[in-house]
Amino acid sequence: MNKNIIHKINALGANTDAVNISENFAENWKNIRFNNHLYHKDWQLYGIDEFLLCVLQILISRTQQFTAQTMKYISRKLKAKENWRISWTDS
Repeated sequence: MNKNIIHKINALGANTDAVNISENFAENWKNIRFNNHLYHKDWQLYGIDEFLLCVLQILISRTQQFTAQTMKYISRKLKAKENWRISWTDS
């Protein structure tokens, strides 16, 4: 792995102590560690793949929650608008 790449990864806050310069990036991928509260789970240290997967799952969950809340809001507004039309025509 190129020393310049290792330096850039370290600049992002990663721990690359387990990275072997003689190996390629694909082989070193799981040896890159980040110091982040999402990175440590159940007292296990996750590799970058698991860390990114965890972040992706959180983003998907938040997107689904936002979509559900938005649809609920739109539904309430449409019902209120329909009720207003019915009451207006009944008068």
